[in-house]
Amino acid sequence: MKKIAIFLIFILGCVLGLFIYNNYKKDIENNRLDKIEAIKAHYSLYVTTNKEANLYEKNDEEYKIIGSLSKGTVVSLSDIIIDENTKYFHINDLDYFIEVENVNPTTETIENDNYYKNYVVFNENIITNDITKFYDDNDNVYTVNKSYNLPIIIKDTDKYYVEIFNRLFYVKKEDVKEIIENNNSDIKTRNDIRTLAYHFVYKDGERCDNSYICHPESQFRSHIKYLSDNNYFALTMKDLKLFLEGKIQIPEKSIVLTLDDGYLIENAVEILEEYKIHATYFVVASWIDPSKINSTYVELQSHTNNMHNANKCPGGNQGSQLLCEDKDVILEDLKISREKLNGAFAFAYPFYDYNDRLIEILKETGFEMAFIGIHNTLGMSKPGTDLFRIPRLTLSSLTTMEDFIDTLR
Repeated sequence: MKKIAIFLIFILGCVLGLFIYNNYKKDIENNRLDKIEAIKAHYSLYVTTNKEANLYEKNDEEYKIIGSLSKGTVVSLSDIIIDENTKYFHINDLDYFIEVENVNPTTETIENDNYYKNYVVFNENIITNDITKFYDDNDNVYTVNKSYNLPIIIKDTDKYYVEIFNRLFYVKKEDVKEIIENNNSDIKTRNDIRTLAYHFVYKDGERCDNSYICHPESQFRSHIKYLSDNNYFALTMKDLKLFLEGKIQIPEKSIVLTLDDGYLIENAVEILEEYKIHATYFVVASWIDPSKINSTYVELQSHTNNMHNANKCPGGNQGSQLLCEDKDVILEDLKISREKLNGAFAFAYPFYDYNDRLIEILKETGFEMAFIGIHNTLGMSKPGTDLFRIPRLTLSSLTTMEDFIDTLR
């Protein structure tokens, strides 16, 4: 009986031990899974820093602090296998790491906008201080504890834009040690730029009363197709302003395309979208519904709200109303125009009529540039050109393809 009792106690002990061991293993596994879930809760393709977070560089399996990211910075993470020992996430493009607990998933994304690659890099580099701060246009700060030697893409008033981490960032001038010459590019650049002005693009069967500035669809299409086939860079208003301020370089094959008024606007937009060529449409805002023009390749700028009226004032080409109308009336019209056009900053003078008074009113309203139509300039402008007297060359229905190609030179 004694042996049986001992045996039973042994069996009971084994069962109890096994039960405890299994529960212990289960607790360990649950803790491991809970830890993995907690780590996964910080992971997403896009995350935002929840504090100023250290950046780490990995060398021989050792993580060393190399810099930091400001709070609220959105970064993209690499795909990784997460286990209970994961302490760092790898950041795409930066090739640095960040601690798991310093980021949270976000619905924000990073748009890899490569538009700046249309510009020609300067043959100058910045040499940064030993601690370099890179800023994006959302004012997020990427601090890296080392000096960089980088080509200049945009020279702004108090900063230089450069490409790093496969994106465009800027470095404040105060963080630059020196500027050096460097052979970054042998692409031919332009010293000046021509701005072309179109008006109405009409299809067969549509009415267009001014035959001189009414362009058959076939004519406008042939021009835009030529630009597309020959890889021309058509500047936006922002591009043009940067160029005229001497802040960017543009390739030899560059042009500025504009259209006026807004009548039959959809015809031109359709062609520009088809060939992926950018143009600026100076619209009389009361003539169209700006919300219906949603195009990647067409920006809307101002041609007044409802003051595109000739023979109202003495002087000028056609006596534009803007030459003598009461200042408060003009200000109100321009304000409405800017509001309808989501803060338009460029203006085209109706009938090419302008005076010094009107220029001051435009500046007071918030406009940053405006276009005239002096023919003897052939629409050419260059760095240093008065931003409120930018020439345009008007094309007509009589412009041949040979004439058009000649304007591109």
